[in-house]
Amino acid sequence: MQYTGIDLPIHIALVNLKLVTVFRVSLDTHIIPILERKVYFMKKIIAFMLLTVMVLSACTPSAPAPTTPTTPATPPAQTAPTTPGTPPPPPAEADPGRYHAVQELHWLYSGEMATLNYLVNSQEVTFSMAARFVDGLVEFDRHGVLIPNVAHSWEVSPDGLVWTFFLRDDVTWVDFQGNFVAQTTAHDFVTSAEWILNQDNASVHSDRLFDFIVGARAYFDSTNPEYTGDPVDFSTVGVRAIDDFTLEYTLINPVPFFTTMVAWVAFYPVYGPFLEEVGDRFGTSNDTILYNGAMLLEEWQHQNRRVMVRNESYYLAHEIYIERITNTFNAEAAIIAPEMFRRGEVTSADINTVILEEWLADPALAPLVRPNVASWFSFFYIYNFMPENIMPDRYEPENWNLAVNNRNFRKALFHAFDRMAAVYTSDPFFPENHLVQTITPPGFIFAPDGTCFTQVGELGRLARELPGFDENLARQYAEAARPELEAAGVTFPIRMLMPYNANSPVWGQRCQVVKQNLERILGSDFIDIMIYDAAPTGFLADNRHTGRFAILEANWGGTIADPIAYTGPFNAHGTYNRPHLATDPAYFNADGVFIYQAMLDEAIAELDDIQRRFELFAAAEAFLIENAFVMPYVRSVPAWSASYIDPFMNNRAPANPMSTWKLNNVRRLAEPMDQHDFNAARAVWLEESAAAMLAAAGN
Repeated sequence: MQYTGIDLPIHIALVNLKLVTVFRVSLDTHIIPILERKVYFMKKIIAFMLLTVMVLSACTPSAPAPTTPTTPATPPAQTAPTTPGTPPPPPAEADPGRYHAVQELHWLYSGEMATLNYLVNSQEVTFSMAARFVDGLVEFDRHGVLIPNVAHSWEVSPDGLVWTFFLRDDVTWVDFQGNFVAQTTAHDFVTSAEWILNQDNASVHSDRLFDFIVGARAYFDSTNPEYTGDPVDFSTVGVRAIDDFTLEYTLINPVPFFTTMVAWVAFYPVYGPFLEEVGDRFGTSNDTILYNGAMLLEEWQHQNRRVMVRNESYYLAHEIYIERITNTFNAEAAIIAPEMFRRGEVTSADINTVILEEWLADPALAPLVRPNVASWFSFFYIYNFMPENIMPDRYEPENWNLAVNNRNFRKALFHAFDRMAAVYTSDPFFPENHLVQTITPPGFIFAPDGTCFTQVGELGRLARELPGFDENLARQYAEAARPELEAAGVTFPIRMLMPYNANSPVWGQRCQVVKQNLERILGSDFIDIMIYDAAPTGFLADNRHTGRFAILEANWGGTIADPIAYTGPFNAHGTYNRPHLATDPAYFNADGVFIYQAMLDEAIAELDDIQRRFELFAAAEAFLIENAFVMPYVRSVPAWSASYIDPFMNNRAPANPMSTWKLNNVRRLAEPMDQHDFNAARAVWLEESAAAMLAAAGN
């Protein structure tokens, strides 16, 4: 039996400067082509039903805006809190035989963490672990409903500028052995913000704070070693602890999606005295971080194994059924995991397309596999514009720098890229279901007038009119580019380094497909794509971040319910392809500012007219695509899995992938989930999610 449906959450932003919400529906793949027409009318109805969603159940009445923030008080000496009441028992099971008697999981992994320091790092391998070890202010449940976490409630001032969060008093920091260290307080969130905004720490999260919080940009700039202005004290930044359990953020402008922002790792807490004690060693081992979340990292042997155990001091310990997770390192994890699953040595394995057809055709193996739930990660190809890249000389980096700055050259590659052939390596059954024409995935967020963001303004025009794969058009651009490139001193063929993570055989196959198609269409005398199988550990740090590539498949998952979610990473502070380093004067305005950055800044500043905000962001994203700075490709193509986990028990939120890695209410099944059980669970989940959203809205 083939699985022919997908889950398509529809993210409806009720951006009336008050709230943002999520609603989910299921669409069969056969009606995806008419998504925009069908959903437009549905959204109009749902928007009215969900107008007061999510935040109302967790908010208290508004308070007046406070005066300028003052220096946070020094945290007092702390003692263990009074033991809270006995947590409520889990509900009685309708089918007690559904779950395994031993709630332990065994996984393989191939990419080692460079650090556990969630304050500095945005790599998935780091923050997926941080999500299990540390809790933030709010969370999303398995239906995508925003719920309290460390903050039990919050309020916003009438002008939308001051957000006050009221914290629980039973959330504790413990060490990796579970020993009490301190309570989690408002001061820990202030400490985190101050650390992130210090340029000495090189945190990738800093722009998430200084783009929105009063005084954050000035403080951030003052920490630059080359800064020559007046000293800026952190007390001028709009993050302060009013008392141990009251936290306040003061914003530059009203931010309707702020509650979704604080669910992200950039707003996670850290215990200041411990951070000061361990210094630069923070996150380098399991005993140099503290834990206030569901799990403890009992053991971490680099490139050997990681062992997580349940945190018995966790205030939601009654929701954590998994007692132990053993992760074993193997550089060939993706290749050997399926066979180890068959032998009962691991509890989950991705079944890639290389072997999927074989498994589905085998009566003994077919019951072991199921589809997966797609994430909101967008995949795209980027070019390297870094003039100081670290590509070895054999890849002719100087020649590449000349070539990539030619628009016709980039457009030739853009139209020679056969997206369907590439995605076929991940899903040979329904490749067309995953293709996208924009960086932001369709359906992620909607404008106030009910239009999907990817159909707004210039972006919508581009999505409808811009040709994608077109061999003739690609050759025309190449013919136009060649004399321009020759005049600039470019030599042919142009060498293009294309790295991939060596742990992903499917990615390696896809690189071969992309290389063959591009060289076939444009000619091997025009380009020479050189594929490089890079080490899994530190892949991003060693390749994308440092510029060790010419062309690269990259991805991003939106973390806030706003159009900045997918446009923001390409700003001047981002670590993707740094398009602002392009050398063509046509891409800079009269003030010498990269046009995309100017467009982005204007969109960020627009908070009065939300429809116009969407239009400005749409124009900015369209600029990147139309000028071939980025080649959109697919929304995440979920691998099939052999697994003892029901994926519909996980927390979920399109605008916050941190939620996906939480373990609340996740359990090991007695038997692997098959396709039939997956479809049945999916149907129930969709129905429950719709009801949960309506309940959160008070309907």
